[in-house]
Amino acid sequence: MHCHSWDAMFTFQTLQTPPPRLEDRDHWRLRDGTQLTLRPMQAQDGPLLDDMLERLSPGARRNRFHGGVNSRPALLGCLQAPGQIAFIVTAERQQQLQVVAEARYAVDSQGDCAEFAVVVDERWQRRGLGERAMRALANTAAHTGLRWLHGEVLADNRAMLALMRRCRFCCTPDAEDPRLVHAESALHIARRA
Repeated sequence: MHCHSWDAMFTFQTLQTPPPRLEDRDHWRLRDGTQLTLRPMQAQDGPLLDDMLERLSPGARRNRFHGGVNSRPALLGCLQAPGQIAFIVTAERQQQLQVVAEARYAVDSQGDCAEFAVVVDERWQRRGLGERAMRALANTAAHTGLRWLHGEVLADNRAMLALMRRCRFCCTPDAEDPRLVHAESALHIARRA
């Protein structure tokens, strides 16, 4: 069931650009000078993903995976699967590179919507990484013809629910499982006037 409120529509001006290609990069710097890059995930990112998974607290793992598989093969599996895309955000400090966020979607069987997932390393939260990753997912999804993004968020995951509200997702408690909240939003390609 989709939330059809216009206020819940997820529209970013960046949707005017074509979907990212593997060689595309989004670079920016934090106030402390840290260089960040958002880009599509690649098979050779496995060791960096391992490091990120090791840094996640048990609570962060629970919030991201809901108790499911949380291993590198599961994260990299999307690279060969049709209808799936994943992005990572890397940070470079003192010539050391690490993955600090990961976001992905998988197209549903209906073919017009996709389920998303995103995680930001706790030490890197509240710096806009989650919003930037969701923007990349929405941009790609809209340009490939998808109409909706949706996901399940644990009801006690306040940081993720706050991100969903900032991204103007409609958040609805699950009618049967009070531990879950459904987050969904329509996708629109912003058109220039």
